[in-house]
Amino acid sequence: MYTPYYEALERLITTHCPDVKTIAYYNCQYKRYKELKPTAFPACYVEFKQPIEWQDVSQFQQTAQLNIRLHLTQYSISDTPFEAFSLGEVLYKAIHGKRLLDSDGNTLSTGLSRTCSELITPYDQIKVFCITLFTQVYHQEITSYQKTTHTLRVASQTAWLRESKKGDFLEIPL
Repeated sequence: MYTPYYEALERLITTHCPDVKTIAYYNCQYKRYKELKPTAFPACYVEFKQPIEWQDVSQFQQTAQLNIRLHLTQYSISDTPFEAFSLGEVLYKAIHGKRLLDSDGNTLSTGLSRTCSELITPYDQIKVFCITLFTQVYHQEITSYQKTTHTLRVASQTAWLRESKKGDFLEIPL
């Protein structure tokens, strides 16, 4: 369920913030960085805040409010967090207001908006700056539905087209 949103966010970060060397799902990596294999820093760990409550928009589409927390992690021997702040600002400016798109360019969400930022401090040389983003996501369960006399298919994010017996199409709002 989360894969399309993760992949879209990964593409967005890779495209607009090439300074980030590692992008992965968040799994408490920086809390146990000494135990883990070497990581290319700076790293961005993606966390989908739970739970996600879906609402039906139509028989074929759902929507949900999604909070995504990006854990921007940098290795630095400096005693100041300025590098982490700087990277956080660069990433925020690069993705603010952008929509998540699938690999075909179809819209998966509204624009990303920052709701919270936080500096995580107790990890020696690891500097962690978190940004929480908010977006409305869409999930389409069925992309086509066949009946004996009518064909329904997705025309856009906002309407279905129904083929009549005459061969013309009628727009049905979602």
